[in-house]
Amino acid sequence: MLKRSLLKTEILVGLVIVILSMIIGIINPAYFTIANTFDLLRSGTEMGIFALGVLIVIISGGIDVSFTAIAVVSMYVTTKMMLWMNYQGPVILMFLIGALIGIVLGLFNAAFISGSKWLARIVTFLAIAIIVGYLIMQILLALNIPLLAVALYSISGVLGLIPAFFVARMVHGFRLPTLIVTLGTQSLYRGFTLFFIGPYHIIDRDMPPGMKEYFNNYIVSIKTSEGTTSLHSAIFIFIFLAILVYILLKYTMLGRGIYALGGAPEAAERAGFNITAIQIFIYAFVGFLAGVNGIVHTGLIQIANPQTIVGTELFVIAAVVLGGASITGGRGSVIGTILGVALVIIMNNSLILMGVSSTYQRVVVGLIIIIGTGVPAYQALRSERRLKVISGE
Repeated sequence: MLKRSLLKTEILVGLVIVILSMIIGIINPAYFTIANTFDLLRSGTEMGIFALGVLIVIISGGIDVSFTAIAVVSMYVTTKMMLWMNYQGPVILMFLIGALIGIVLGLFNAAFISGSKWLARIVTFLAIAIIVGYLIMQILLALNIPLLAVALYSISGVLGLIPAFFVARMVHGFRLPTLIVTLGTQSLYRGFTLFFIGPYHIIDRDMPPGMKEYFNNYIVSIKTSEGTTSLHSAIFIFIFLAILVYILLKYTMLGRGIYALGGAPEAAERAGFNITAIQIFIYAFVGFLAGVNGIVHTGLIQIANPQTIVGTELFVIAAVVLGGASITGGRGSVIGTILGVALVIIMNNSLILMGVSSTYQRVVVGLIIIIGTGVPAYQALRSERRLKVISGE
């Protein structure tokens, strides 16, 4: 029944994409140009990677709004680290560092959501070590004492042990709502970037060599009447991650646990699933995806800007819900999510092509969320009433 419902949603979204594309193409033929197609794929790559993480969270019955802030921190801190190290090597290390930072920040969410005492200690220690170390290094580098800065950056981690202990004691035993935790950590991460980084941008010419090489890593470049348009290789990263999440959800016991957690947490626990471990994995994995996407975003726009990305959470959540994921948990698919992302990207793009102000994009997305959550809720209510009539209640 669940698979049939998901398939029906995916087919419906696919038909809407086809019809909408035909209407937009008739109004503005520029929609079917290669340049616009590449632009849609580029936008879909970034939103798609975020959406894969949001899909897992929503299936588990949670809501995460901190992923964009995690991506910004990973993007900027990774770029700064590459510059400090004067790194000349391959770009893969940049992705590894960005992903690691994302995982640490994602685990910070997991510590509060799962109520894990040991995890709270570790991530609080790491978070405070990063912040204190960053401040000390900035001061000493400003005084032109780089060696001492690196040494004290390492030592400063010890300062995180004391507050980590108290935070761990406070967190232990609490399973806080996912929306509250991620909303709080989003503000925390944004505050970090605004206070410690400010409006400072790292532009193309100041980037590490490996990152510059990644900027120009295009699959294909085509000359058009308006200039050259290119498709970036970052789309392969999205395809790989989509396949990875698909396998995780469809063929692994962990994937079944994620669905079970969203469907009925108490029943999942009685069935033998480790709820705490599953929640820790979910938010660590979301952090991983956000960290990778921060680097992808930097490569696509060729600038490390701490003010970008944040604020697009609504669009990503709308895409996942539109793709058939139930906001109450227990239902969702990778294929549906990809279709939902495609529909949201096309709608945003079509409003611009049709001369509609971008101000109305959020109005449209808001309506999508209301309709996308309202229709399944109404269907569930009708099914419940039908069962009561059949049972004679």
